[in-house]
Amino acid sequence: MPITYDIKTDILYQQGMQQGIEEGAKKEKFNTAYKLLSDGLSVDFVSRVTGLSISEIRKLHTNREGQ
Repeated sequence: MPITYDIKTDILYQQGMQQGIEEGAKKEKFNTAYKLLSDGLSVDFVSRVTGLSISEIRKLHTNREGQ
């Protein structure tokens, strides 16, 4: 008799999926922040719109300029 296993009910699978979703959302926030900064908007405004901290945005801006 074969053993069936539904991976979607596995707690580690669920945690991994949740982590992936959160990382994807964070990445999208950084992409949005970069686009807004590229359009000349202020760091304060970008922080309010994206929910990212000012230090995260400044770090992003510095890292992208160096590329």
